[in-house]
Amino acid sequence: MNFEDCKVIKPCVDGLPLVEETYIYEGQITPNRMIKNKELYEIIYLDPFWVLSGFAVTLENGKMERITIFGHHPNKDWKTGLYCMPERKIGLEFNRSYFNILLMNLKTYYLDNCHSEPFSSQVTYKKLKSMYIQLNQGDDNG
Repeated sequence: MNFEDCKVIKPCVDGLPLVEETYIYEGQITPNRMIKNKELYEIIYLDPFWVLSGFAVTLENGKMERITIFGHHPNKDWKTGLYCMPERKIGLEFNRSYFNILLMNLKTYYLDNCHSEPFSSQVTYKKLKSMYIQLNQGDDNG
């Protein structure tokens, strides 16, 4: 799972580049933790239905505009297929560092603010210490 594994699509019209480009990552992403009622849990078992097959990050003028998730995720808008990312993340540069942050975020279910969640038969989890919540959700540095 590396930034270099992304395919880059830069569309052109009549030979002129558009301001939009898309980075596509096609690889299995298995969520391994979730936050529910402000508590952190490790996912022990997850039904394959919830394993992601990748994502696409669309940039406009070099800045993140939207993220499309390939597969089922609680923090995905089921109508649009877009990852629900905080407004402060829109407009950031997509680079190797943010690729790693995005992977970490996609491996985490934020069930306190989601569109759906796995049925109890689809996931088994155990409670962990909650320090991670403060570090991850409280980060306003982008």
